[in-house]
Amino acid sequence: MHGLETTAHQDREETLQRLRVQVARLKAEIGEQQEQRGQLRKLLEEERKKRSALSMQSAPAEHAGPDEEAAIVTPSGKPTLPDYTDAFRKTCESLPPTLAAKAILAAGRFAAHEHAIWRQTKPIKRLPEHYRIRISLDYRMIVHWQPGKLLRILDVIPRQDLESWIKRHG
Repeated sequence: MHGLETTAHQDREETLQRLRVQVARLKAEIGEQQEQRGQLRKLLEEERKKRSALSMQSAPAEHAGPDEEAAIVTPSGKPTLPDYTDAFRKTCESLPPTLAAKAILAAGRFAAHEHAIWRQTKPIKRLPEHYRIRISLDYRMIVHWQPGKLLRILDVIPRQDLESWIKRHG
């Protein structure tokens, strides 16, 4: 019986030793994976910073498309009360509140001839008396303006939809 206990004890010790080695291996693997995730997080953060820096550099120097002139628009005539279209009202209801607020402020600032907003304003070449105003990196407000006579706030559209908007309204 004493030999049986010794064999069982040895089996348990071997099993415990095998499990300890397995646990140590798993801990090492977990450590390696955590280190890899840390490195990936650092790389991701660096890429985000690069992307942010690039977008900040390129945002002011937005390139004019084929249907837009690079001309600077300056206020002329008397300030004109804006007329808001149903399309503009409907779009503002569907936009995030901060973006809708920016569009409403931009319309008022344009109407009041505030110079800062006019630097964000570009003419639309194929549509005389029509202008786009940069609201954010991704959105533009479209206006129809006749100095001292008419200011109609037409719509707020995603920047990438500008060409199709011009084609539909041209």
